[in-house]
Amino acid sequence: MSRFQRGPAKPAAAPAKPAAPAKTLPKKPASAGPPLFEVTLPDTQEVVELSGVDFPVKITGKKPITVTWTFDGEPLDIDGNPNLEYEVDEDEGTYKLIITEASLDSDSGIYRCTAKNDDGEISTECDLLLEEMPEHVKQALQEFNKH
Repeated sequence: MSRFQRGPAKPAAAPAKPAAPAKTLPKKPASAGPPLFEVTLPDTQEVVELSGVDFPVKITGKKPITVTWTFDGEPLDIDGNPNLEYEVDEDEGTYKLIITEASLDSDSGIYRCTAKNDDGEISTECDLLLEEMPEHVKQALQEFNKH
């Protein structure tokens, strides 16, 4: 068994429509056409629980571009979750979702970024796998945080 694991099973969602690979889209000026990912999410990220995790993307295309994030098929409430941060530079087309302290029980799963404008829509996704932190490290961290 892999030392990386998912948290508790979640209800199965309808299969997501696969994103078109960025390399198959025709080259267009950054200010025209449907959104295009210049930087996509990795297929998989493996980290130790309680670590920080970044999900950076870079998007070009005709503005305005609306960017949304989902977790296991459900919209992410970035503002309502103190464990999430979001960095945006619309001029540069960079967007970064940040999990400040990944939890084995609630953060393992599929993160999807969707970019949409008047000319189209494209998505990229990442499967976040979390490794359980060894118990002795957890205890030392708890002791350290008490002081």
